[in-house]
Amino acid sequence: KKSVKAYLDCVSQAKTEAEKKECEKLLTPEAKKLLEQQALDCLKNAKTEADKKRCIKDLPKDLQKKVLAKESVKAYLDCVSRARNEKEKQECEKLLTPEAKKLLEQQALDCLKNAKTEADKKRCVKDLPKDLQKKVLAKESVKAYLDCVSRARNEKEKKECEKLLTPEAKKLLEEAKESLKAYKDCLSQARNEEERRACEK
Repeated sequence: KKSVKAYLDCVSQAKTEAEKKECEKLLTPEAKKLLEQQALDCLKNAKTEADKKRCIKDLPKDLQKKVLAKESVKAYLDCVSRARNEKEKQECEKLLTPEAKKLLEQQALDCLKNAKTEADKKRCVKDLPKDLQKKVLAKESVKAYLDCVSRARNEKEKKECEKLLTPEAKKLLEEAKESLKAYKDCLSQARNEEERRACEK
């Protein structure tokens, strides 16, 4: 709490963005969590856009993004739970920011990690927009395939692992292979550290 107070005092006196950024050094990880929670509680009661802006205006930029993503996910899930049909569900997707989509995807992947049965898996993805469902299940399928390959003792067993790949997952794997090849090609031609770093793009 002391850290939060020191940070907010510092921000209130900061005259520029750079000075505001300096204030962030006063925040401990616990203080960041506390700030995030306070902002989420504030957003719960925010009636207007102006109220919402007030709730997050003193937060560091990365925390602003995180809080707004969480808020967007919550609004979306509330909306989905009230939707009476597919069409209404689709309308809810307009509430999702790009950051919120990433958060939803991550939550679903974390959920799938602990899913024991097919029913569990379905529950993990049931509220996701269709495109995100596909993406998450493809990533999950690629992960299962790679785990299987790492345990395979011979070529025959490796081949068996391919049954775990959905069409979407195959596409994802191909893209990853192409991207890796392009990266390696780029690295082999790089003449210095700067060019090597540029390859990461």
